[in-house]
Amino acid sequence: MRELGALIAGLAVLTFWVSANVPVREPSAPAPVAPEPADAAARAHTPDAPGTVRLHDASLRIASAARARLEQRDRSFRNDCSGYVASALDEAGVLERLGVARDATVAVFYAEAEARGAVHHDPVPAIGDLAFFDNTWDRDGDGKMDDHRTHIAVVVDVEPDGTVVMAHKGSDYRLIRMNLLHPMDRESPDGVEWNSWLRRTGDRGNPLGMYLTGTLWSGFASLDLEAG
Repeated sequence: MRELGALIAGLAVLTFWVSANVPVREPSAPAPVAPEPADAAARAHTPDAPGTVRLHDASLRIASAARARLEQRDRSFRNDCSGYVASALDEAGVLERLGVARDATVAVFYAEAEARGAVHHDPVPAIGDLAFFDNTWDRDGDGKMDDHRTHIAVVVDVEPDGTVVMAHKGSDYRLIRMNLLHPMDRESPDGVEWNSWLRRTGDRGNPLGMYLTGTLWSGFASLDLEAG
């Protein structure tokens, strides 16, 4: 019994020494959980989610103006794709700051955006970006796919699957769609439109059969401009 008593006493002394000399770590607090963004646009400002929808300062003004100009034309601008875009940017208050004339062509818009370093090829653009397309028609009539900067549109929305919704003036004023994750596909497996027709099917000068928005796209330009 004396041996057992001595053992218990020794354990008690050891326990006291440990408690007095070994620091006790406080339990670490759990990592904070970021709140779920309210919508896709909010995810634009999350730096660790580069593939989600982005907004810049002029995004909503440009998108709102582009939608409005589908219904209410400003007849002081040309009745074509670049005239439509110019009217939307003017309505949004950024045309003058961009530094292009009211009658600027698609090529002029692209050149100015490129000079500003605004052209990019991210498959998921920012709302309010300009979208550029090549070879939407055989501009020089030579029967070849060599016609650059033939069409322009305004990005007004980006859907959760990456489908880009754009406002434009083609044969009429309307919204078109494009999914650069599936550029060759007209529709999703569920029958949802991914890419709109942008060139007449069966026309000459298109040996590769490129008619959809995703196959004719050539770049975006992000207009991070505040109204003057």
